[in-house]
Amino acid sequence: MKKIVVLITVLLSISFSYAQENYFEWTGSRSFQNGIDNQVAYLNFGDAKLWGYVEVTITGGYGHRLTSGTYTKRIRIVKNFSSEGNYFNQSSEVPANFGPIGDEWKIGEFEFVNNNLRIPIYHLSNKGNTIRVLVKGLSVQSYNVNNLSITNPVVITNNEDRDNVSILDSKVGIGTTTPSGKLTIKHPSQDSNGIGALKIEGSGSASLRIGANNDYSWIQSHGSRPLYINELGNNTILNKNGGNVGIGTVMPGEKLEVKGNMKVSSSTYNTIYKNIGINGSNHLILQADASYLRLSAPNNYINLRGGNGTRIQNTDGSITHLMVNSSGDVGIGTTSPDETLTVSKRGVTIGIYDTNPLSNANNRIARYGNSLVIQNDLNGSWSDNVNFVDNGSVGIGVKDFSSDYKLAVAGKVISEEVTVQLQSTWPDYVFTDNYELPTLEEVEQHISEKGHLVNIPSAKEVEEKGIQLGEMNKKLLEKIEELTLYIIQQEKKLKKQEEKNKKLEARLAKIEELLQQNR
Repeated sequence: MKKIVVLITVLLSISFSYAQENYFEWTGSRSFQNGIDNQVAYLNFGDAKLWGYVEVTITGGYGHRLTSGTYTKRIRIVKNFSSEGNYFNQSSEVPANFGPIGDEWKIGEFEFVNNNLRIPIYHLSNKGNTIRVLVKGLSVQSYNVNNLSITNPVVITNNEDRDNVSILDSKVGIGTTTPSGKLTIKHPSQDSNGIGALKIEGSGSASLRIGANNDYSWIQSHGSRPLYINELGNNTILNKNGGNVGIGTVMPGEKLEVKGNMKVSSSTYNTIYKNIGINGSNHLILQADASYLRLSAPNNYINLRGGNGTRIQNTDGSITHLMVNSSGDVGIGTTSPDETLTVSKRGVTIGIYDTNPLSNANNRIARYGNSLVIQNDLNGSWSDNVNFVDNGSVGIGVKDFSSDYKLAVAGKVISEEVTVQLQSTWPDYVFTDNYELPTLEEVEQHISEKGHLVNIPSAKEVEEKGIQLGEMNKKLLEKIEELTLYIIQQEKKLKKQEEKNKKLEARLAKIEELLQQNR
């Protein structure tokens, strides 16, 4: 009997020391009702004395709306007992807010109300869901975690909005332990390809990279996309306190210099830009009056005439080579384009030629019969690379193919992503109650007899007929979902076996205890 009393005393002391610690941890959950706005639940800490930090993390799942992810707020706090003067100081940061959980809830700051230190948790929508709450803290003054609780939600009108990730530290360093600014990124090798640089990505292929090396700093747009500066139209100021701007040169000698000594130095009413030249010579002059804009060089003129559009003409204006009408349509060989681009010429061909004398590769776009083709010329022989047929079909590397196919490719295909949208049912039916899941014995028997899984084509069938990607993915997912059900069944069996083992171990321990007492 004395042994039992001693054991209970030890257990009680261990439990108390865990609850009253400098480091503490607590978990709980709370459900929010569906269809009710402005719900708030409170994490109650009691009349606590906390010197350190408290971190609150919430996560969810799916009730009336998807709320998965993780949302963490870390609060620095110094708070005394109310009987000690009630000193209270805090600040917070949000190290993580990932997934839709952050759109549904807002973790507030500490409040001290009616001798109770608490943190409000605001529900930002009226969709009912359950959250799981993890509270961790480290305090110079020990805290009894048994004082922690979470209230049922109450309705309190508020204008709270979601938290965004924030870092409270005054300076952050990446690649350095001594950051000199709010954010310092350091890497021994930085170039315009983005190695070691700050990279900002959009939703598409465009990205902006910023970096510096021993010689210069740089800003580079990647993804074959332009770099916009002041897209909204605000003023752009370069070199406010002096200095030159170079385009294509690292040593500009004027306020603006383009590689090839192209300079802009003066303007008048009739001459928009004067002294645009190479090596200082006036080789090109741009002039304008009420009827035309003229680009002139020695013995050559390009007239951009007004009227019902803009035209590029010969010297005396008798021949129009290119026309842009008032709607922005472009005509080549015609003064009345009726499409965005109209080329009026028999046997229209657009050629793209390599000027490298060592290369024989040329390309052209041509119209033949009922097809628009993109051709490639290797060693003087034109071949069809892409063939657009009038019925909407496209051939790549192939000219003649069945009209049953919208796309025919003679060769291999590589792609980052392919979307296949099936008209048939996606195999979620595997998880329905009336789905007849084959037993593992039936699966084994089918494999032994057929040499492949049920509903999966054999190697011979694939060799003869190929596979349909969408249908094959559907069948593979069906097998994966069946495999998931088998795993769940095995997991349940394992848990039952574990429970039996625990009972047997408890009985064995009791027998051993009785044997020890009888010795």
